[in-house]
Amino acid sequence: MKNNPLSTPELGPPATRDEVEKFLKGLQQFRSRGFSPLSKRISPEDEIELKKYDQAAVKRFLDEMTVGMQESIAQRIIMDILKPPMSDTGERTTKKRKVSKAKPARGSKTRPASKKRKAKKRK
Repeated sequence: MKNNPLSTPELGPPATRDEVEKFLKGLQQFRSRGFSPLSKRISPEDEIELKKYDQAAVKRFLDEMTVGMQESIAQRIIMDILKPPMSDTGERTTKKRKVSKAKPARGSKTRPASKKRKAKKRK
């Protein structure tokens, strides 16, 4: 029997940020209440309490969505993670490399351009 590899389906367009926000808020309703893992050190008892959530409800929530919608939400989240951070002006910031200019060797007799101009003016 010949092995036929599965073809990968084309990805649709990424979800909008509003759709991702709605999805995340929907998931947050199933998280455990009463403990904040960032506020203090977590004891083993608290860790067990934090892991308590309604798994069946989360499964139903995800089953209500189409696979394509889940993929588009995942695609948007990954795109947003990989983008560079926003500046205060709302533009993406990217680090640019500084190009260093060659410095003259130590003890060379060349003058910087500013000193050459001053020397010419004095004559």
